[in-house]
Amino acid sequence: VTQVSPLTSLQRAEIETHPERSAALLEMAGVTDPEWLEAVRQHHEEPDGRGYPRRLTQVQEVALLVHHADSFTAKFAARAHRQPLLADAAARLQFQHGRG
Repeated sequence: VTQVSPLTSLQRAEIETHPERSAALLEMAGVTDPEWLEAVRQHHEEPDGRGYPRRLTQVQEVALLVHHADSFTAKFAARAHRQPLLADAAARLQFQHGRG
């Protein structure tokens, strides 16, 4: 992601709806486990209700694990505000921010 300008409303909507769209894609691919599909739907939720798309306060443990893995692996990709991180630096940052 190299965009430096703020997200447009369309981009924000795409981000906010991607958990549900991802679960639907998995269902079309033959995934039927309801717990796994719900974990995908919840993987951007936060236990304090600040997550998305549903602002849940009770989040599945599996969804939290997926969230941590997603956050960790995102650090390997370059962003407009930083270069990609190596695994050890990404792990350090993950633990410093309480996501490890």
